[in-house]
Amino acid sequence: MRIKLRIKLISKIIYISYINIFLVVTFILAMLFSFMVFSDQLPSVGKGDFRLIHAVIFVILTLPGRMAEFSPMSAIIATIVTLENMIRHHELIAMKAAGVTNKFIVNVFIKLSLCFVIVLFFIMEFFTPFLDQYANRIKAAAITKNKNLILEQHDFWAKEINTFINIKEIKPGNILEEIHIYEYNNERGLVSIIHAGSGDIKNGKQLTLNNVTEKKFTESGIESNFYNKKTIEFTIPIFDEEFISIPIETASISGLLMHVNDLKKRGENYDYALSIFWQKFSTPFTVMAMILLCLPFFIDRVPSRGELGHEIVLAVMGGTSLYFLKYMLSYVVLLLNINPFFLIMGPVLIILGLDFFLLKKLSQ
Repeated sequence: MRIKLRIKLISKIIYISYINIFLVVTFILAMLFSFMVFSDQLPSVGKGDFRLIHAVIFVILTLPGRMAEFSPMSAIIATIVTLENMIRHHELIAMKAAGVTNKFIVNVFIKLSLCFVIVLFFIMEFFTPFLDQYANRIKAAAITKNKNLILEQHDFWAKEINTFINIKEIKPGNILEEIHIYEYNNERGLVSIIHAGSGDIKNGKQLTLNNVTEKKFTESGIESNFYNKKTIEFTIPIFDEEFISIPIETASISGLLMHVNDLKKRGENYDYALSIFWQKFSTPFTVMAMILLCLPFFIDRVPSRGELGHEIVLAVMGGTSLYFLKYMLSYVVLLLNINPFFLIMGPVLIILGLDFFLLKKLSQ
C-alpha cells in the first residue's frame, strides 16, 4: 500500500511540475507573438467603426489559438526544464534510490504526453475555432461600411430593397450555411421564402445556393419548388468581401476535413486546405514527439554545475526551427504538388518512431 501511494505521489509531482512549466512557457510565447498580431491589426484601426479596443479584443480572443499553435515549442522547453530541475535537486536520484525505475519514469511521461494529445485535440476542435472565428466576425462587423449588413450573435443579415437575407453561419473558406431569403412587395406582404442548405457568394452580389426550397405566395395558394442549385443576382453588392471572409486557418480539424471534401466535390483546388488540415492534425502528435524526445538524454544524467541556460536556448532554437519548418513545408507542398501528409505528418511520425525505439532501449 505504501509503495502504491509513493508511486502515485511521484507521478503527481511530475505531472504538476511539468504542467505548470508548460502553461507558463506557452503563455509567454503566445504573448510575445501577440504583439506581432496586435501590430498587424493597427492598420485597420480607423476603418469603419474599428477602434483600438477592437484590436485588443481580437488579440485576446485569438490568444488561446496561438497557445495551441506554439504548444510543440513549449513542450520541448517544459520537458527540458522539468527534467533538469529534477536532476539539479537530486529528485531523480532520490526516486531511483526509492526503487523507481527508468521504465516507470518513461511511462509517466508517455501517459502525460497522451493526455496532452487528447486535450489539444479537444481544444483545437471545439474551443479555439469558436474564439478565432468570433474574433474575425467582430472585426469584420466593425470594419464594414455597408449599413445593410448586420451581425448578431451567430446570424448574419443583409438587405436589398425589399429582400432580406439571413445566414446562420459562415464557415472558414467562406461557405455559407442555412440561408433564408425573404422577399416582400411594396405593401410589405410576403412574396416568397427561399431556404438553402449551403451556398457561396461571388463579387459581393452573386449568390449561388445549393439544395434550394422555394415557396411563392400567390393569390391561388402556395407554390413550392426544389432546385439542386440556384443563382441569385443582386443589383448592388450586398456583401463586403472583407465582411464574409473567415480565414480557413480558424477552422476546426473536422471542419477543415469537411471543407477539403467539399472542395473535392465542387472540383476546386483543395491543396492549401489539406495542408492546413495536416498542420493542425499533426500539432498534438508533435507535442508528444517533443516530450518523449528529451527523455533518453536526461533520465540517466548526473547532476552537474553546468548552466541550464544554454540548454533552454537550444530547446527554443529547436522548437522555433520546428515551428517555421512546418509552415515552410506547407508551402513546399503547394509549390511541388506533393501530398502534404508526407512532408508535414511524415517527419512527426519518424520522430515518434525514434522516440519509442530509444525509450524501449532505455527501459530495458
